[in-house]
Amino acid sequence: MFFGDFNVILGAHEHQGSTTPARPPVIDFQNWTDVNDLLHIPTKGAELTWNNGRHTKRRLDRAVCNQLWIDTCTSISCSTLAKQRSDHYPLLLDLTVNSTQIASYFKFVKMWTLNNDCKDIIASF
Repeated sequence: MFFGDFNVILGAHEHQGSTTPARPPVIDFQNWTDVNDLLHIPTKGAELTWNNGRHTKRRLDRAVCNQLWIDTCTSISCSTLAKQRSDHYPLLLDLTVNSTQIASYFKFVKMWTLNNDCKDIIASF
């Protein structure tokens, strides 16, 4: 399961603005999901999850998973929450596995990767 800001769109239908989206990143993202047999979980709520504060909006935030995740979950959904100070709508992933409900709000801050212990902390989970 991958969940969060991918900083890329799947196609022009996920872009609104005066400029045309660059094709190479779109093709790379499509290929990555295809090669890894990943499925895009539909997101309820805001269709375009990011805006630059001017005229460009895009769907950059999403949840993707493989068929094993789908088979393991008795229910799975992704929805946007109310946007506050960020230029992104936060996502809420809600899934049920063996009657145990798990809700997760994920936020990634790139500066965390600058900490020398980052990889060790992630590996410990």
